[in-house]
Amino acid sequence: MPTLNRVLSGSASTVTVSNVIPQQTFFEDKGLRQIDIRVIRNFMLGHTRLQGIFDLYNAFNDSAILAETTAYGSNYRRPTAILDPRILKFGLQMNF
Repeated sequence: MPTLNRVLSGSASTVTVSNVIPQQTFFEDKGLRQIDIRVIRNFMLGHTRLQGIFDLYNAFNDSAILAETTAYGSNYRRPTAILDPRILKFGLQMNF
């Protein structure tokens, strides 16, 4: 008690430490590798043009980490957000 003005034994206290590593200074080894593909096919029906559209997002199903817990503890560096899985989208556009 003579140096810190408190009792050093007998009390179990915890301290929460957040942001051990400053933001934007530590990055994952694997970067963001998202490949998107779009295929369009035009069809003519008289004076009307139809466009068939097929989109494939994240074609190779990469799961890059987008965010993680930076507070030190049992969840330290646990991913909180990853890249969305494959997404397929179909569309049709008509011009007349």
